[in-house]
Amino acid sequence: MTASSYDRAPYSLRAHRVTHPRNLAAAARLLGFAPQDIRQCRVLDLGCAQGGNLIPMAEALPGSEFVGIDYSPRQIEEGQAIVSDLDLQNVTLYCEDIAALERLTGRFHYIIVHGVYSWVPQGVRERIMALCKAHLEENGVAYISFNTYPGWYQRRMVREIMQFHVGNAVGDEAGDWAARGVGEAREILAFLAQAVPTAHNPYGMVLRQMAADLGGLEDAYILHEYLEDHNEPLYFNEFLAQARRHGLDYLADAQYLIRDFSMLPEAVAQRMKRYCRDELCLEQYLDFIRNESFRHGLLCHEGRAHARRVEFPAMETLFFSALSQPMALPDEPRYRAALGLKNAHGTVIVESNPLAVKALQHLCRHAPRYVGFDELWAACRDEPAAHELSESDGRRSLASRLVQAQMAGMVEGAVLPVP
Repeated sequence: MTASSYDRAPYSLRAHRVTHPRNLAAAARLLGFAPQDIRQCRVLDLGCAQGGNLIPMAEALPGSEFVGIDYSPRQIEEGQAIVSDLDLQNVTLYCEDIAALERLTGRFHYIIVHGVYSWVPQGVRERIMALCKAHLEENGVAYISFNTYPGWYQRRMVREIMQFHVGNAVGDEAGDWAARGVGEAREILAFLAQAVPTAHNPYGMVLRQMAADLGGLEDAYILHEYLEDHNEPLYFNEFLAQARRHGLDYLADAQYLIRDFSMLPEAVAQRMKRYCRDELCLEQYLDFIRNESFRHGLLCHEGRAHARRVEFPAMETLFFSALSQPMALPDEPRYRAALGLKNAHGTVIVESNPLAVKALQHLCRHAPRYVGFDELWAACRDEPAAHELSESDGRRSLASRLVQAQMAGMVEGAVLPVP
């Protein structure tokens, strides 16, 4: 990754909701932490681009402090201009090389490293881990996203095809490599997707699917994901080993929270228990099953990740918003009382628990408003199923189903409602 390529083709301004302190704090609270109040916290973003992620946070949380670091002078200058125009006093953006970063002072409650770790050499990865260790508060949480195997093997094949073709088709003398190279990369993938048969041919099906997946994405993404010199995915167990070398522990995936044996069919769970030493080993096997290609890792200081279990009482302190919409289900008896949900990524779940059905319907009707747990319980407590349980058991049952919906990407939990 070079500063010049990001100067020529900067990412568009964009906020990533999963990285917001309201979500990081919610995940930490569910896992037994007592995270810092996000209204009075310090947040560091390594690889902040123009600040498209930090600036909305700073505007919404004026009592907190936000620091962004990026290697691209153009992106930092554009971000500083936006900060100045908005007269934000609580966000500072610096143009610095992470590998040689010396400007940082103090500790941060939340550290964000999104879209950086897989795109830098190993020495910079080590520096990122060292910075997290040195500058993370004792009760803090660091978010590091990265491309992962086995899912990225298919993407790596496409990346190498693109790089070979762009090197042949464009060459060093072609002028603006960034603009023309992306066009050539799209062209070769589209050509191969049509030229390679798909009938009984996994290779052709992969090419066709990749062409469809990448078709609507912006040029900057194609350039930096598929044509940059550095993009080295790693297995989850390799990421875990790198974190532990620096005195950090894996806490959870910010999107999936805790994935344990209970989420698996009984026969699968029993076999997996034979394979897995512990639930962190299970994380790697689940990546094999899911063909995982991207992770949202949450790290904490060594010794702080205790039982790695969701604390259900903490669910009652959160606010929830639907990330999905109801979908039609087949007209069959087994679906008569069920609710189908589909999110923007195409993931589908069918919920049949009557308490959860009522609560999720309530969230969908009021989306994008964030709804407190008590309001959700009130929306479903008149269900006959609720009368068969004590109130404490009913609330725990609802909390459990909300965790499942959150892990499936249908619901988002936050420590504060979003205006």
